[in-house]
Amino acid sequence: MNLPAAPSELYPLPTTGEAVDLSKPDEVAAALRTLRAFKQGALADAVRVLEEALMVEMERQGTKTLHFEGMTAKLVEKTETTWDVEALRKGLDRAGCPPGRIDELIVPEVTWKVNASVGRQLASANPKYERALKRHKTVVPGYRYVSVR
Repeated sequence: MNLPAAPSELYPLPTTGEAVDLSKPDEVAAALRTLRAFKQGALADAVRVLEEALMVEMERQGTKTLHFEGMTAKLVEKTETTWDVEALRKGLDRAGCPPGRIDELIVPEVTWKVNASVGRQLASANPKYERALKRHKTVVPGYRYVSVR
């Protein structure tokens, strides 16, 4: 990414070439709003159309990979598997699968979540609780962005 060295410099928008003065927050906000709309609208539509065209060609050729000079297009299919656990258990039992093996296959999953509202109540009620909460809490930073509407 080639950002200008100083905020007073002009930055050309990649879509239009229009120069945005980075020292003028109103221009920056308007440009950001325009780019995000483009990214979510026309650009996203164009990406979908181009991907679909390649998928049609892959299907026609009977392949998930197309090779071109200097590049390869590959179909990536992300899937998520869900199970009807009770029906699976019954089906395996009826099929004669030993109960121990079924128990190895189907395992319990427990997750714990801290109720932030109760945590604030505890922290405000007792300094020892507050210290314990702070000591055992980690805040993982997410990504940063500026909302422009």
